[in-house]
Amino acid sequence: MSTVNPQCRVHQCYNCSNDTEYYCESCSYNLCPSCKENHVYDLNTVDHQILTYLRKVNCYSIVETCVRHHDALYERYCQLCKLPICCHCTEHRKHDLQDVRIAYEAMMHQVRKVVDIIRSETLINRCIRLNKMKDRIKEWHTNSPFAHLDMLKRASKLNNKIDRALIKFDYKHSCSRQIVLMNKHLARLENYEHTYDWSATTPVQVLLSIKKTKCHRLYLERHNNQMFLTELIRKEDAINCLNKIKKTDRGKRYEEKFLKLMSFTKLHRSFSLSEVNCYHISLVTSDLVWVSDNYDLFLSNTSTGKMLYCIDDLNSELFPRYGFHTVNSEGNLMYINMNFNINKLSTDLKTKTKFIETTSSTLKPICVYCSPLTGDLLVVYTGIYPFTIIESNVTRYNEIGELIQVIQYDNRGQSLFTLPCYITENNNGDVVVSDDGAIVVTTHEGRYRFTYKGHPSETRLWPQGICTDALSHILMCDKNTNSVQMLDRDGQFLTNLLIRPSGIFSPVSLCYDAITHRLLVGSSVDYKVCIYRYITREIGFFERNLSSDQSFLTYSQSEK
Repeated sequence: MSTVNPQCRVHQCYNCSNDTEYYCESCSYNLCPSCKENHVYDLNTVDHQILTYLRKVNCYSIVETCVRHHDALYERYCQLCKLPICCHCTEHRKHDLQDVRIAYEAMMHQVRKVVDIIRSETLINRCIRLNKMKDRIKEWHTNSPFAHLDMLKRASKLNNKIDRALIKFDYKHSCSRQIVLMNKHLARLENYEHTYDWSATTPVQVLLSIKKTKCHRLYLERHNNQMFLTELIRKEDAINCLNKIKKTDRGKRYEEKFLKLMSFTKLHRSFSLSEVNCYHISLVTSDLVWVSDNYDLFLSNTSTGKMLYCIDDLNSELFPRYGFHTVNSEGNLMYINMNFNINKLSTDLKTKTKFIETTSSTLKPICVYCSPLTGDLLVVYTGIYPFTIIESNVTRYNEIGELIQVIQYDNRGQSLFTLPCYITENNNGDVVVSDDGAIVVTTHEGRYRFTYKGHPSETRLWPQGICTDALSHILMCDKNTNSVQMLDRDGQFLTNLLIRPSGIFSPVSLCYDAITHRLLVGSSVDYKVCIYRYITREIGFFERNLSSDQSFLTYSQSEK
């Protein structure tokens, strides 16, 4: 009797014939390692959840028993000791305890943020820096003999200049010493003269005339005294020698050459809010945002629109409320509270602290923005009385709340701002302010750059929400035309990115997601936030770099 061996089925990648090692929860695809790399690199699927296939097939829930009490399961998590505990671990009862499943979800959320940063920045920068390193190593092997000779030549020139300076210093030092000795000798002669011959005045006069003449060249010898060489070496010669040493620039956060504009703007997805019109958006992660209207500020999920947390200490006098909240690089919410102070809410939504206290009776903060480049907090202050606008300025604070800059006037002494409502910062450090009828841009140092007052074909500009993208474009909502306009970094109009966009009749707020390179647009009338894609990235970038890594390692080993 013949037996037939049972065949086992090997799962293959949905895109190629390679074996499956990963699984995408978002689109239900089996992925091999190379397709998984492209899947997380593609901007259309960069925020998908990727799991190992072993984790997908393990349908049984994993339960763990306590290390100290083997007959009990982990039920709680001690936030003070950072340990899971069971019901018999009584020494943790007075500590802050949390359900182990909730603690696990919170920890997974933090890990997700780190993974998103690695996908969007670390992996890309790694490939870019590796390519630059290969070119520099090859260039070094080619040019190092010539560079060595050139360096020796320049070092010889610099040594000659230093030697001449030392000689000059020794000459002055020797002359000074001779003058001191001569003065002592003259004093002795005068003493002898007054002692032995009161009438002989001529020799002293002769010696005094010799004292006023120039010293002859004396024998020079090197001294170990302290010498101020920086005053003796010619500054221009030293600078010219040192400036010829090449220095490399630090890497940028975004590499523009791998990103490009799409030929059209694509609606990625949208979510509805709970009867809240979106006047401002602050991004926490790709799936969590802070959204506000004229009355409320709450944390929302971008997939469902569900309200997760609501701020209860807002200022009723701050109306309308535009850009009055922001999120710093650590994920903490910064917002203007009921006392016109700027508060900071921790990522766990439990701790509120006063970050900036407003002490002025005339100037009040109306909008804030935290720079992802420097960590500084930009605050717009405005003094408003009934039917009168006193003044407005942009104040910069560092990460610990110290005032470091105030931007208010242009180079002619005139006020830059009238009634700002939103503020942001570009990749080159420019401060971009959405003002009354114009977009005002200054440099990081506060120097006036330009003012954009609308396209020539438009009668009037009504700017509201603004943001900048990875390509340094300035994006702005125009209330007058219900459109989203795109400018370059120098204020030149490029295109209408969105004109009465589908799903949103009146766009009023913008937020750019630097992780997924998507644009969040909030509406002022229909309780919606739409997410658009208009930037794409080169496909197959990782495949080329992964294949070149092996050749680079082979090349490096051969050089050794």
